Amino acid sequence: MGGPLDRDELLQSCQGLLDSGADMTAIPARLVEQLGLVPVDSVLVSHGGEAIAVERDVFAAALDVPLLGRSIVQVLATSDPFALLGRDLLNKLYLVLDGPHLAFEVARSPDVAAPTV
Repeated sequence: MGGPLDRDELLQSCQGLLDSGADMTAIPARLVEQLGLVPVDSVLVSHGGEAIAVERDVFAAALDVPLLGRSIVQVLATSDPFALLGRDLLNKLYLVLDGPHLAFEVARSPDVAAPTV
């Protein structure tokens, strides 16, 4: 990930988790700082159905996500040491969780089967 105009050699690597309960993707605050990202907007954010929403800065960032390639997206900063990929990116993918068979599939479309994870 990097700033929206960063060259490949300026990108930073970061592990991430899929967060189907998050509307927006979030990246570690340390990366926001290291990359020198500046706020481009703000949104009201609540966690886990809390009644109180807090205004948070939104940053533009370039993310390279397998199957999606590079996307310029608006992200929040998180105190977690990993990125949280929210529905803004997950909605571009076909995800199948097959609990009884302990299988998880990710693909660009339902016609293109991806390896089972």
